[in-house]
Amino acid sequence: MKPKSNDPNDPGLLEFLEDIIGTSRFKEEIDQIEADYDRVADTKKEKWERMKYSETELKKLDEVKDEAIQFVRREKEMYQFKNTLFQIDKWRCEGKLKRRAEKIKNSEIKIKELKEKYNLKRKENEAFERKFYELKERDFQIEKRMKKLKQSYSVIQEKDEKLQIDRKFQITNEVKYQVNLIGGVVFQNNGLLGAAKGAGKAVSGYHSKKLRDRKTAASERRNGN
Repeated sequence: MKPKSNDPNDPGLLEFLEDIIGTSRFKEEIDQIEADYDRVADTKKEKWERMKYSETELKKLDEVKDEAIQFVRREKEMYQFKNTLFQIDKWRCEGKLKRRAEKIKNSEIKIKELKEKYNLKRKENEAFERKFYELKERDFQIEKRMKKLKQSYSVIQEKDEKLQIDRKFQITNEVKYQVNLIGGVVFQNNGLLGAAKGAGKAVSGYHSKKLRDRKTAASERRNGN
């Protein structure tokens, strides 16, 4: 008798003992479990083979993996370096912006001061301008008054000249009358009469010279004005 037989018509020792013990009733279940075990073992073997193949392929990819990791590390370092440069540039720009802001603030203060000075100067200029126009108007009024005074002076001068001529004529006539009167009553001597006439001419010359001096002085005053 065989220890174990797979033929149902020719049982072996194991099958014989199972019939005696009564475990043959579990045979189908055991067969099912063995079939499941075989199937799981086949699946395990397949998975194991696939894992081994994957490990082999993975080992082939180690070099590429290392290159990729190195590339990522370099990219990381590059980005860190770029970030450091960016932070440095940012710090510099912030410093420049701060300095520019201070300059702008100082410029605004200076502009405000200049505006205040400008407004002050403008007010002073307006005051000077008003004073200038006032003085200009005053000068115009003075000039206008001077023209009127010159016109009045010219009229007075003409009247004075006329009066001087009339006075000269009157004095001449009066001297002639006195000379004629004295010559006819007291003096019959021609020499004395001639002396009287000479005195009349001297008086007339004196008044003429005085009149010329007044005209000259008036002309000089007009030229001076």
